[in-house]
Amino acid sequence: MDEAANTLFPELSGLKWVRTLWGLEPRWVVEPDGIMVVETVKSTLNIRSACSIEFLAEGAFNKLYVIRSAENEVVARVTLPVDPKWKTLSEVATLRWVQQNTSLPVPEVLGFNANRANPVGFEWIVMTKVPGRPWVDSWQEMSFAAKEQVGIGNLFPNLTPTRDSSLPEPGTEERATETNNSAAIGSPRHERLETGGSLSQNFGRMGAAAPSTPGFAIQRMVSSASIGIDVDPTLSRGPFATSREWLSARLDLTELDCSRRLNRVLGSDPVDVRKATDNSNTAMIETGTPNNGEDNEKNEETDDSTDDEDEDGDEDDDPEDLENALKIIAKLRAQLPNFFPSGGPEKEPSVIFHDDMNRHNILVDEAGALTAVVDWECVSALPLYAACQYPPFLQGKPLDVEPIKSKYQHDENGNVAELYWEHLEDYELTQLRRLFLAEMQKLQPGWVSIFNSSQRQRDFDLAVSSCDDPFMIRRIMGWLSDLESGAEGFQGLEERIDSSSM
Repeated sequence: MDEAANTLFPELSGLKWVRTLWGLEPRWVVEPDGIMVVETVKSTLNIRSACSIEFLAEGAFNKLYVIRSAENEVVARVTLPVDPKWKTLSEVATLRWVQQNTSLPVPEVLGFNANRANPVGFEWIVMTKVPGRPWVDSWQEMSFAAKEQVGIGNLFPNLTPTRDSSLPEPGTEERATETNNSAAIGSPRHERLETGGSLSQNFGRMGAAAPSTPGFAIQRMVSSASIGIDVDPTLSRGPFATSREWLSARLDLTELDCSRRLNRVLGSDPVDVRKATDNSNTAMIETGTPNNGEDNEKNEETDDSTDDEDEDGDEDDDPEDLENALKIIAKLRAQLPNFFPSGGPEKEPSVIFHDDMNRHNILVDEAGALTAVVDWECVSALPLYAACQYPPFLQGKPLDVEPIKSKYQHDENGNVAELYWEHLEDYELTQLRRLFLAEMQKLQPGWVSIFNSSQRQRDFDLAVSSCDDPFMIRRIMGWLSDLESGAEGFQGLEERIDSSSM
């Protein structure tokens, strides 16, 4: 562990950042103490009997453990200090808001501590253990009708703005916090969040106690895009009143990061652990191999080969990529008024939307029925242009022709090639998207109207999110070139990506 990083920011000890091909990734330097995790759970829930602990899963920022006693079985979620205090508070508030305002099955928060000055040494949340296994593990064996029931029959009613509400023009995205009169995913009320940030509640104290007041409030955003080292404290973290304000803040953040990385590559800033001011998120940084972009929780213990990983994956940033990213950012700034003109409402509406609700985070039982939706950290209150799109579990490559199993290669045991299953998944998702839109047209035609009219805004948002991605730079620059030329009928950015991957 680098003592300089600990000395500068003791609240970040136990954390280091690894620069991979996919960007910055956090790593554990100090493992959570299992004994302290058990004792903390027993104290929080007033359990007097003996307890056992079992590793359950690991996500990008968390380690999950099952704590079992004679009376109960719960999950302890221990988190890295990637965004001290705010990430835990927002996740707790979001789970409680969803539980109070929707019928979506989610884990119940039993206790938490957003201050790492506790026996575990890290922030933690204790929640109920929900049954089921990830939908992705049951996908192949489920019938199409069962998939339709989970995705459209069970999840659909809780993913969209309420059917009795009017849908105004697109608004803002950032993880939201809200008040008693706001509404989003499945809420019975029709009033909407009018700012983008992250959900939080007013808590009298940490632990198992209920909040001091039942209300929610919009605070600064908690977003995976804004989590990392050296986040300048002068940059806006929200809450944001408009899409334009939020997108501009994201461009500021990426521009600062690319400029610093370019300076280091060019030799003007060679220090790996750098001083920052105020609450800047500074920690040790190394280079390493990517984890293939997998942010979903892995149901296996991670090995302790971090040092080997770092040594094997010493990939420097490409200065040309960083220079092109900065050029793209400048062009996106110039185009921002064309996509999000001023003169709209002072506070745009937004909707709480789980933008990581993929099939890894949806749990089903043995019969294929929905049991829970998990992983609610960094969930945002999205502007309507971003919320009115296909949910993540329905996204995929378009394929209209049903694959015929007999036409694919089989091995000596008669097992069909994996390519068949990939094509079948693409085909089924294409059909499910059509059914989803048809259902939306019947129940919420305003949603479909925004979906159909907001592709330009979604393309711009995608460019902002991916402007420093080496695999996306060429496509974004081509899209911007067509845009600046004034040409008509050219492919949108999302369409270019879909067509290139087919």
